[in-house]
Amino acid sequence: MVSEILFYVHAALLLLFGVFLSAAFAGVKFTTKNAAKFLAFSVLSGGAQIAFYMLFSEDLVWKIYPLISHFPLFLMLLFGYRKK
Repeated sequence: MVSEILFYVHAALLLLFGVFLSAAFAGVKFTTKNAAKFLAFSVLSGGAQIAFYMLFSEDLVWKIYPLISHFPLFLMLLFGYRKK
């Protein structure tokens, strides 16, 4: 039980760090509106990961992880902020 809680806390913090770091590297200005958008993206992406963990095996989720989090973030930065 404790290990599962630690796993999810670790995954959530890693997701937040990665999303905001990617935005910083892309040159997105951190206004309140942008921070709220990236926080909402993190919640949606984290929710998708949890849903996939519940529906499929952990091995499959790790294999499609880039499609769950990296690709949507790439699309958000590319089309939402015109960043490459």
